[in-house]
Amino acid sequence: MSGLREIKNCRQVRGELPRRWFSADNLELIVWCDRKGEPVGFQFCYQDRRKERALTWKPDMGFEHATVDDGESSPGVSYKGTPILNPDGPIDFPRLQKLFAAAGGELPANIAEFVSTRLAEPTQLPKS
Repeated sequence: MSGLREIKNCRQVRGELPRRWFSADNLELIVWCDRKGEPVGFQFCYQDRRKERALTWKPDMGFEHATVDDGESSPGVSYKGTPILNPDGPIDFPRLQKLFAAAGGELPANIAEFVSTRLAEPTQLPKS
């Protein structure tokens, strides 16, 4: 597995904190940063049983786990829809810790530490 590499000049969303985007084979990491460039939230996207899943952590909500509906297979629609997140079940934190550790070798130290700390101590579980 190749390591996460930063996608330079990624699109920023008006009204959201600045973000950095990292990509590897079947993995994506989006990190929201404060004005000083320090990470304050993240979304880790990965493949599981041929479905893409997203684990999001933000300080005001804790963890949210979702499947990604890529908008490809809408019946009766001939164009690609916008991807959306649908609530998903339990989070396999040990597996995600291993995936992240295997792919995170080239991440900036502050981002690697921020994400790995939250994955190792999942004190804020998804809202019911």
